[in-house]
Amino acid sequence: MAVLLGSQRECQSGVLMPVGPDRTADRTFLRQAARTLDPASPVPIYAQVAAILERYIDEGGLQPGDLFPTEMELMEIFGVSRATVRQAVDRLVQKGRLQRRRGKGTFVQAPKVTGELPFLMSLTDEMALRGIQVRGQVIRAEWVRPSPEVRAELNLEEGEMVLELERVRWAGDLPLFYSISYLPRWTGLEPTDPLDGSLYHLLRVKSGIRPATGTLIIEAGAANAEEARWLQMKQGQPVLRNRRVIFDPAGRAIEYVRGTFPADRYQHRLTIVSKEIWEPDRR
Repeated sequence: MAVLLGSQRECQSGVLMPVGPDRTADRTFLRQAARTLDPASPVPIYAQVAAILERYIDEGGLQPGDLFPTEMELMEIFGVSRATVRQAVDRLVQKGRLQRRRGKGTFVQAPKVTGELPFLMSLTDEMALRGIQVRGQVIRAEWVRPSPEVRAELNLEEGEMVLELERVRWAGDLPLFYSISYLPRWTGLEPTDPLDGSLYHLLRVKSGIRPATGTLIIEAGAANAEEARWLQMKQGQPVLRNRRVIFDPAGRAIEYVRGTFPADRYQHRLTIVSKEIWEPDRR
């Protein structure tokens, strides 16, 4: 049985890896794994290197934000060319395991949070099912006169006011979702309500309103100044924007929300069904 020092942990392959601020300095795992490269294998060398690097991320105790070895270090460790190293690292960047930052280096990337479609639930409830705790931050909550767009989406009469709610949802230490929601006055919510949690839960508990159906539009875009500020990213970086209208069982629109996810932290997964199965009588 190995006794681990305070700055070490044992990975699945039995190699001691440091944890804490100096963990990326230990390349023992990589040097040992580099001996397994097989030039005679039908698997290209760059793909073998990429597989080892991915194991290094998974088994080596690396955390999101940790600095990854440089190309020069990897060339020396594996005894391969810069082109081979670059191909291997590119593969992990494409898979979302690593992120290059200009002028700073390559860093371990946090795995993307996946949202399931078409299930209708709050982000808070959806992430809780995956064991991810989401906390909300209310930026602003006030009564406003809606724009023509908001009034049309919520099917409101001229002069009706809406509750405008600007929030950020956090997953751990990273902001995950920036949104502005609009709710009609008849829903019963007030700016003084606890609006940092699940709105759907609050609507059920306070007003007896149950979200039933909704429409959702997802678009790719580039972060504007406000999105970049609240999502802690650079302006112009890729984002996923969605516009959603939620209806109660009677078909009344209870919320219109415009939201933004950083594209490198979130992805949607949609289950699709053959039209012949969905509409068997129309075959």
